[in-house]
Amino acid sequence: MAVHIIDPIVANLLSIVQAVSAAPYARITVDKHHCENLNSMKLQDILSDIEKAVVSRWGRAENCDSLQQIKELYEDIKIQKKSLKTLKSQKQLLSKKFSKPGSSSTAQNTVKEQVAHASARLKAAEKQLKHTQKCLLAFFDPADELPDLPARFSHVTPDESSIEDFEIMYMEDSDAPDWDGYVKTHAASAHAHLYQWRDLFKKIFHCESKLYAAKSKSGNLVGILPVYFLKSKLFGHLAVSVPYLNYGGPLADNRDVEAALLDAAAKDCKQAKVSHLEVRATNYLNDWPSKNEKNSMVLGLAKTEQAFDEKVGAKIRAQINRARRFGFQVKTGKANLIDDFYTVFSTNMRDLGTPVYSKRFFREMINTFPASSKIVVLYLKNKPASAAFLLGHDNILEIPWASTIKYYNSMDANMLLYREVLGFAIRNHYNYFDFGRSSKDSPTYRFKKQWGAKPVEHHWHYWLDNNAPLPELNPNNPKYKLLIKTWQKLPVFLTKWIGPPIISKVP
Repeated sequence: MAVHIIDPIVANLLSIVQAVSAAPYARITVDKHHCENLNSMKLQDILSDIEKAVVSRWGRAENCDSLQQIKELYEDIKIQKKSLKTLKSQKQLLSKKFSKPGSSSTAQNTVKEQVAHASARLKAAEKQLKHTQKCLLAFFDPADELPDLPARFSHVTPDESSIEDFEIMYMEDSDAPDWDGYVKTHAASAHAHLYQWRDLFKKIFHCESKLYAAKSKSGNLVGILPVYFLKSKLFGHLAVSVPYLNYGGPLADNRDVEAALLDAAAKDCKQAKVSHLEVRATNYLNDWPSKNEKNSMVLGLAKTEQAFDEKVGAKIRAQINRARRFGFQVKTGKANLIDDFYTVFSTNMRDLGTPVYSKRFFREMINTFPASSKIVVLYLKNKPASAAFLLGHDNILEIPWASTIKYYNSMDANMLLYREVLGFAIRNHYNYFDFGRSSKDSPTYRFKKQWGAKPVEHHWHYWLDNNAPLPELNPNNPKYKLLIKTWQKLPVFLTKWIGPPIISKVP
């Protein structure tokens, strides 16, 4: 039977902190080496007068592109400190009750359990506060030297760690704060792991999902795995962790937890009679069949745009300057640029022979993740020519979708678009830029590599029902060649109408 130790006031404070920890900040930096060497007095100075600290760092508040994120972090720290103080008081009261003489052994055991639960809650709250403080500090004193790759790609799930017994369970909407709290503090997490994607995919693509979590006896999450189920007459019944995005594999505190999450998902997939489960990871998980044909291309960013321009070299600068001479204009925004972004994106997808997502999908992303999503559009004579949709998570800015209308390729519009996007990333103090995934040695791979990006190998693992062959749901599959050529001949307005229902079933 569960033991309830938190009174309503404390419970409300905890729910506020959990909701705060799940907020989609545009940029959160938690580089361990950097954070361990930060001066604690600097944090006190920042918290004592946040406006003065911003002016000291940027000269004027208007010069700080990340002002909104800084203010959010500042407010979150105040809330978390208040919650932490209440939790400490709660634990002290329980500790006094435990040491009270004359209590029966049953009562003592009950109080002992209550103290253990209070300690676990307190430890989690302290961890969250420390993380949020590090995020705030990093805006004011970014790291001088960065590893070649962010922790997401260099993190290895430990084989052993001190984890008590755990159980695998399904997460529901009420568990969203706990889920996102775990995502925010796990080194290997990506934007795709956030809980809010569940509702978004349900609303847009009508796909069901099961979100697996490993929970310890003390009530802390020690691992998660999101799985989505897609069904269609064309592609059959399949499961993916996570569809439509580049990442989404298991996050766990050790390999035993990781294995248990994968086993639970495989068992459910077997029961549901899906053809396969695809797990999108960037590290080796288990002995399931896997593919490693794709790479993410990741670039460590300079502190300033001037330093970045010097680093990329003369050839890149010449192409960018050539594009600028045509008179392109750039706009950065959110919902106000969706129509222009979609004009470019849908046209380019038609030219590639690929069904296009609905405009509503992008609109819902901005509504769901307002602080971490951004659109950049290039115009020539007021016509949209090139566009990008961006998502920020932790200290990485990712570009999942970018397109340029073919007519503007000869003007190097694509080069200028990426320079503008990279400039945005630097101004907003991201440490890394994720160009997205590409096939090894493909034209897009070489395009990204010229900027200095480093490849990170994907390991997509597959549970297969009855030893079925590995799925080949990609444009390189010969069976889709005729469909691609036919699609390229369709008018764009028609592809916008018939494309979304088709692409919604393609992970």
